[in-house]
Amino acid sequence: MIVLFGVIATATSILSALTINKYLTEEYISKGTAIAESIARSAVEIILNRDASTTQSIIDQYTGSSGVSYVYVVDNKGSIISHTFVPGIPAEVFHMTNESEKTEFVTLKIKDHRVIDISSPILAGVVGYVHVGMDKDIIFNRIISTVLRQQEIIFIIFLFSVFLAYYLMNRISKPLSRLTEYAKDLVVHDFSSLDAISAEIL
Repeated sequence: MIVLFGVIATATSILSALTINKYLTEEYISKGTAIAESIARSAVEIILNRDASTTQSIIDQYTGSSGVSYVYVVDNKGSIISHTFVPGIPAEVFHMTNESEKTEFVTLKIKDHRVIDISSPILAGVVGYVHVGMDKDIIFNRIISTVLRQQEIIFIIFLFSVFLAYYLMNRISKPLSRLTEYAKDLVVHDFSSLDAISAEIL
């Protein structure tokens, strides 16, 4: 039973972790893509006019969104126009390059945090790019908490199963033990326990 429950617990935990990771990753990519493309559509004229304050006010709207780690906008020369990094722009960002004419995403590490960086071109990259970072550590934490709750439930079921198995085995083993003792008595022609066993059967 211990081995069986161990296998079940391990298999269900792995399956749950993979399912949650796949679902939340897809959800975060979808959300980040929607944010990046929305900013890219609305920021064309603003960036062309070099209106950094308006660009900043647009991206600041998404700083409180669940899962959003950062948002920043770069022009076609790779210079960061506006960003939501606090207190400053991390060094990892300066090494990122984008030349794609479509929205793409990549997983990377910034400030000891794993993020899904989603980049969306502004006017096919002619004007620049919008980057939205979705915090992947949140996904990991949710997986851990879900798996731990699942393990707790499986452990409770395991304890109940052990108790039930012990109870049923006792109910089965006691009559069998008595019948074994009675068989031994019959071998030596001792019929003193016959009345007790007959009463139990009746």
